[in-house]
Amino acid sequence: MITAKHEKWLSEIQKADARLRAFPDGNGRPNIHKPRAAAMRWAIALSQKQLDKLSDGDFSNLQRELACFRRFELKEPVLPGFVEPAPWPSREDINNTQQWIRGILDNVSSRSDNTVVYKIPEREWHLVWIISDRRWGQFYTEKEIEGTSRVHELFDLVREHVDKILRCKAADCQKIFLRDRSNQEFCSTRCQWRTGQRTYKDIPPERYGKRGRRMTSTPTRLTPTPKEKNSGQPKKSKERAHGTKRRTR
Repeated sequence: MITAKHEKWLSEIQKADARLRAFPDGNGRPNIHKPRAAAMRWAIALSQKQLDKLSDGDFSNLQRELACFRRFELKEPVLPGFVEPAPWPSREDINNTQQWIRGILDNVSSRSDNTVVYKIPEREWHLVWIISDRRWGQFYTEKEIEGTSRVHELFDLVREHVDKILRCKAADCQKIFLRDRSNQEFCSTRCQWRTGQRTYKDIPPERYGKRGRRMTSTPTRLTPTPKEKNSGQPKKSKERAHGTKRRTR
């Protein structure tokens, strides 16, 4: 029997699904036509969050987003029917998930010769960085593995976008991001512009502004402007004096 509890649960899940599908990129632009890429950006953002500094509302949204992705994996949410809705992920569960995502993203973004191994029931995945081709290779072996994992959905996301996960080239950023283009090296246009100002245009460090913009010095005027000259004099009235006549032609 579907109760009000089920309907409330579905409403929260649908809102979380909409947030996952429209998660923005580094420039704040969402792309609803690529929900898997948006979910990958959400996972990267989850690895960079400070859970102890989140407000109650933000942490509640994070619980629902993680539960939504685990259960439906960006498929249309449906009512659980006669089954009671599962409880939202606990803080410990989210913290463990965050640590796992952070570790695998660090390994993938470093692009070293290390092999990333992930085990799920009856299958063992290997992600290998091929230095000569500068790309990731993937293979798996069929074997019986005991136990289950709670993050295999997130690992599937990483496998799909493993060649697009990079670390920002800006020296003062170094954040992990998901690139949209094959030649993208920065997480946002701000990092790209700031690095260009500091590196490619040879601007000395003492001329950097707070946001990386070039500081320009204002020249000192030696001669006063007409406005400054007349500042101490009484303002002339534009009205004609009383009793004077306007000259006619």
